[in-house]
Amino acid sequence: MELLDAWDERYAHDNHRCVEAPDRSTLYRWIKGSWPGSANQLIRISSLLDIDPIGLIEISENSAAEIMSSLYESYQNKHWEPQALSVLNDFIGHKDKWPPQNLSEQFYDRNWNLDEFEHDLTLGINFYPVFEIEGASSNHNSGPQVFHFAYRHTALFGKQWAQYGYVTRYGEDCQLVSINGYVDSCVIQSPDAPSYIETWFGPSPTIIRIASLHEFTAKIVANPNAIDTRLRFPA
Repeated sequence: MELLDAWDERYAHDNHRCVEAPDRSTLYRWIKGSWPGSANQLIRISSLLDIDPIGLIEISENSAAEIMSSLYESYQNKHWEPQALSVLNDFIGHKDKWPPQNLSEQFYDRNWNLDEFEHDLTLGINFYPVFEIEGASSNHNSGPQVFHFAYRHTALFGKQWAQYGYVTRYGEDCQLVSINGYVDSCVIQSPDAPSYIETWFGPSPTIIRIASLHEFTAKIVANPNAIDTRLRFPA
């Protein structure tokens, strides 16, 4: 099986990462949807597939509020079930450094792709700018790409980052997941079209950071009224 060969090539001969490959039946269960036994196993199989591990987590609109509540309870109690979900430890909550650099460097052998936008109060307060995001290539069908969103106050709260959600793009399908349990999705007109995301610019000076394990470009749309299909992070 190609994945087992790839596992051995990447992990079995590196003393820093030496980890025995799963057997075929275990790997087959993972592919069919069973959770790996640990966060590191989840990240390793994700990196072999060149997919953000968050992109493998399915959250439906009907169960989102319950799931996010359960995830935050797991984060607060430091008890994750299944254990593989402990990968979220490095994303949830306030962080001095975000996103987790050890994940990208150790398992993906690269840095995160980042873009930042400062909310200049002279441009206004309490409004929703529209971000145009284009993914790693013109064809989004090669696999789901995840865009993580975080913000920090420019002076208060220790200038710590707080992730407030993420957007997953796969082909023409786009899904937004907020930490408050809100989930929305839409279908883009074509796989090579950008995603349009609204996020709140409130009364305080903040910096919005977008992060992805894959290349992307992002900009604020000058004429948002011309955009028909968009998703919004609630304020």
